[in-house]
Amino acid sequence: MSRVRAAPLLALAVALLLTACLAQDDSSAAPSPAPEPPDPLTEPESQAATPQTLRWAIGPPREIVPPLAADTDSLTVVDALFESLTRVDEDGEVRPAAASNWWANGDATAWVFVLESGNVYHDGRPVVAADVKFAWEEGIRRGVVAPHLEDVVGYDALRRGDTDKLVGVSAHGDRTLRIALERPRADWPVVMAHPSLAPVPAERWADDVEGYRQWPVGNGPFAMSEEWTRADFVRLNRVETASETDSGTVEELLFRFTDPTTGFVAFQQGRMDATTVPPGALPEALATYGAMGENEDGGVLTGERASLYLLAMNVESPPFDDPVVRRALSFALDRDDLVESVPDRNATVARGLAPASVPDGQVTSCTTCMHGAAASERMFADRGITQLEMWVNAEGGHEEVAERIAAALEEVGVHLTVHSLPFAEFVDAVESGEATLFRYGWAAEHVSLDDMLVPLLHSRSGGLESGNPGGYANEQVDALLDEAQGTRDRDERAQLFQAAKTLALGREQAVIPIHFDRHRLVVSDRVEGFSVGPTGRVAFDELRISEPLADAEVLSSGR
Repeated sequence: MSRVRAAPLLALAVALLLTACLAQDDSSAAPSPAPEPPDPLTEPESQAATPQTLRWAIGPPREIVPPLAADTDSLTVVDALFESLTRVDEDGEVRPAAASNWWANGDATAWVFVLESGNVYHDGRPVVAADVKFAWEEGIRRGVVAPHLEDVVGYDALRRGDTDKLVGVSAHGDRTLRIALERPRADWPVVMAHPSLAPVPAERWADDVEGYRQWPVGNGPFAMSEEWTRADFVRLNRVETASETDSGTVEELLFRFTDPTTGFVAFQQGRMDATTVPPGALPEALATYGAMGENEDGGVLTGERASLYLLAMNVESPPFDDPVVRRALSFALDRDDLVESVPDRNATVARGLAPASVPDGQVTSCTTCMHGAAASERMFADRGITQLEMWVNAEGGHEEVAERIAAALEEVGVHLTVHSLPFAEFVDAVESGEATLFRYGWAAEHVSLDDMLVPLLHSRSGGLESGNPGGYANEQVDALLDEAQGTRDRDERAQLFQAAKTLALGREQAVIPIHFDRHRLVVSDRVEGFSVGPTGRVAFDELRISEPLADAEVLSSGR
């Protein structure tokens, strides 16, 4: 947790959410030819690096302030500038951040968070509880952070515009924040770690919101060095510098906004310290730089993301109203073959609904998530199934996945007709119920088993935005999920979630998991402490430079 010294001392807009939940990772796009590398000597001096600069190539962020940040690149910058109430470490444990401690009532429907004493913004203003409440209200009013806070009392009324206050959140003095929830959430401290839920100075925002969006003043480990003019880079400087004897601390972050191919070329030329590996280049990157962990520092990071590719079915429409047909379909699939359709095969076969990178995830609960062609053929024959239809959206390489599924079904005596539609038409087909079998994707925003299971299995979900678009409903599963959400003990909660998965996935095949996506980042060996969690979060205050840039490199390393 970084401390800043004073001187002198969820709902996303529908289109955006559907893009996050339905579209495969950008890595599914076909690789583009590498451009001619730019001449490093022509870089603007304003983008020059310092010896302790970490240079990171990311995509262009839409916003760099918490209430408006939703896409991955925006959240990366926000995560460096701001500090939320909590943070989640690599083991899934929740740690203090802007809040020093917290507690809940017995059923986890009421929470109290106490802000850290002395926590201030970069301009020296104290961070107060009212700022947190204001930031959340602003996000909900603008329809951005609403999915994170949908369980808070009064969320619906605020989002509809019936009120301008979030009645379930109240500030008591400068340091105490009380939160009332509509339903139990034992994992609420995990939710509070999301970057878009960090505080913003309410007075400064209200005085000049446009100016603040261009030069945000946060409370995180790094501060803006200059105004963001929507140019192709943003520069941040470390607020709390290390002692003179600790020369390895990153003093500056230079985010360069570009596409993965250009960023990777710059990395190969030594002008970037971290970037996304473009599709098709992962084998080369692994051969050249090694996997993260094989070297002392640096390398290619391909850890599992909390992102699931799956098949969903309209369980109220024949033939998928029959669990036997759903299980037969799952048995027919060779998931190892389906992973071959992922660029660079950078995915992990899914036999459950949460990856191992999420605490208590990837515990086998799907007995049919193994290739069993003989069993599938027998089950389909018993039900008289010889024809099926499947819907996919035309973008993102999903047709190849459908072709492999069709080939697998032909082997068990079933012909699959694939409908590949433009995205908007695909959405209409799913939401109208016309699509009885369709590809789907779900990505958790929080490092929580709750975030992977409840949206996909609980009957109160039921749409492309919220999860469970196939309309699966089982009272026993709902009861298990509800009990798990209100159980504070982690082991007991995991057991309840496992029981729900065993019933919904192992017996009823509510959905058909295919694979979990993986990260594809490469990091220079001059950087220490670089790790990315399953939802893409980076511990910025742990980043270190082991080998400063040489003087000759400093002025030419901006891009």
